[in-house]
Amino acid sequence: MLLLEINFVLLLVFILFTTFYEPLFQFILGLKHMKEDMALCMQERLLLARLEQELIYETRELILEQQNEERTLLTCRFLNSNKTRQFFCRPHKSGSGYTLYQSTQVIGRQKGINPLTPPHVKVTTFLFQPLNEHSLKVTLGLSLVSASRQRNTTRYMKLGNGTISVHR
Repeated sequence: MLLLEINFVLLLVFILFTTFYEPLFQFILGLKHMKEDMALCMQERLLLARLEQELIYETRELILEQQNEERTLLTCRFLNSNKTRQFFCRPHKSGSGYTLYQSTQVIGRQKGINPLTPPHVKVTTFLFQPLNEHSLKVTLGLSLVSASRQRNTTRYMKLGNGTISVHR
């Protein structure tokens, strides 16, 4: 009798496992995609917040140089006249996409270069287009190195203290 009960329990466990395996697998896969999307969203917000703060409040003159159809070199001359900062992209170590860097130059000191994107995130688009001498359109595309998840964002910014000039 005990052997029959054990076999019945094992049969019941097998039926439950085969019934709920696929939905459980899809649920776990959905959680993974949510985690990847949240990582991209957080990185996007950090980058845009940094750019907004520096461009809107601290920049006296913004110089845009188009590197290609996906990338723009930004040069910010600050209200404090002895400080200049550049935002630029270099190829990512994965072979596709770019890593975003900032370079800060203070008169009388060495230039400092720091990456703004972590190694697991690559920049696909970093494009700035002037709308007039005080406004610009920002297009930022981010993706994860390990997955095919991608996030594209377009924002419009108005410089509070500066002007925009374009160098070709």
